[in-house]
Amino acid sequence: MAPTISFPAPEPETSMTSRGYAQMLDRNDPLRDLRSEFRLPQKSTVKKSVNAPDSEEDPVIYFAGNGIGLQPRAVPKFVQHYLQQWGTQGSFAALAQPPDSPALSWAKIEPEAARQMSEIVGAKPEETVLMAGLTTSLHLLMASFFRPSGKRTKIIVEREAFSSDFFAVESQLAWHGLDLKENMVLIDSDPLIPTERVLETIDAHADTTAFILLSGVQYVTGQLLDIPRITAHARSKGILICWDLAHAAGNVELKLHNWNVDLAVWCTYKYMNCGPGAIGGTFVHERHGSVDLERGTDGWRPRLAGWWGGLPQERFKMENNFRPSAGAAGFQVSNVSILELTSVLGSLSVFRKTSMSALREKSILLTGYLEYLLKTEFDLGGPFHALFKIQTPREPEARGASLSLEVDQKVLDKVTTAMEQSFVVVDVRRPNIMRVTPVPLYNTFDEVWRFVEVFKKTLQGTMVVSE
Repeated sequence: MAPTISFPAPEPETSMTSRGYAQMLDRNDPLRDLRSEFRLPQKSTVKKSVNAPDSEEDPVIYFAGNGIGLQPRAVPKFVQHYLQQWGTQGSFAALAQPPDSPALSWAKIEPEAARQMSEIVGAKPEETVLMAGLTTSLHLLMASFFRPSGKRTKIIVEREAFSSDFFAVESQLAWHGLDLKENMVLIDSDPLIPTERVLETIDAHADTTAFILLSGVQYVTGQLLDIPRITAHARSKGILICWDLAHAAGNVELKLHNWNVDLAVWCTYKYMNCGPGAIGGTFVHERHGSVDLERGTDGWRPRLAGWWGGLPQERFKMENNFRPSAGAAGFQVSNVSILELTSVLGSLSVFRKTSMSALREKSILLTGYLEYLLKTEFDLGGPFHALFKIQTPREPEARGASLSLEVDQKVLDKVTTAMEQSFVVVDVRRPNIMRVTPVPLYNTFDEVWRFVEVFKKTLQGTMVVSE
């Protein structure tokens, strides 16, 4: 069976399906040292109900970074410096830059976080802001950019969108007094969403649609949608489009500015590794963030305003005269948590040791090797065919790091138990989806090989029992 990706040639007397080959890939991995930048959960500290060896050098295989990324070692260091600032300087820390500290003065941390995050998503710094959780940021954007008028009242969204996106769309339509059945256009999947189906849906509702919300990477299947092509088509019809990049930021290469994306929102606790519930990111293309102060309220886009979206030099004048900052920062409402931004900067310090292009190159090889082993070690045309199949697209350019396996419900519990007993952490979504996500920052090819071995032995065991 020929691999779909160009893999390095194996060493003599080894095969691509051998553990020796996986270990060779790890030895030759130019990003292998990044793994040491993370705290790896140990077998002795997880799943206390499961017997575990008491070792500090025996990590679990963590393939759940699509849900919660692992903790960079830099984060507690950054946070500790922040706490030291706050504790020893009080409000003086707003402007003072402590010596020999990775922590910035509070006044500098927001623009610096935006600058570094903009490099991850392919944006200009002024188009990027970290201001709230993903859904809150989405509502703030929709309050400004979803402006139904005349015939244009509809929102197009995927039927299998993450529930919070779905709820946001429903509530925005209801807020405007619009009937959901008439104004919420759903794109079906089976389980993937062909690009042509998206384009055809846009064409069918072009004259009546005011807003589109789509996932950059679909959270169930791991499908990477064709963001530039879909964006260009929506804009050609005069429709604003917003991308939910929760599963794309830090996972795939993005070029939001060059792709002329209108709007985007993302969380930072998955592939960005900033901590559970960490503050999310927002992108507003520069054409939508311009501000002409001389024209008064006619000089900027209407929005839900708060003092932190105003000009920084005027925030503390308390003159009750809102004049927004230009760019994405002008859509802020409340002052941001410095503690959360400190965690973000701690994680970004690891990303700055490499590049998204280098991470993506490794990710394609890492996930490609996972797919190769699954298809080689299992005869998917034979007896294993009924037990599982891969939902995620085969083409590397149409997926991120994660593979979604549709597992027969009759064996899923046995597979889940086997994974837990083997200290392999995957993300199971009932009734029948197991998401397996090797993250290039901290996962290895050897871990991929070991996962496949556990999976293979478990499915072989279920077949013996069924016979």
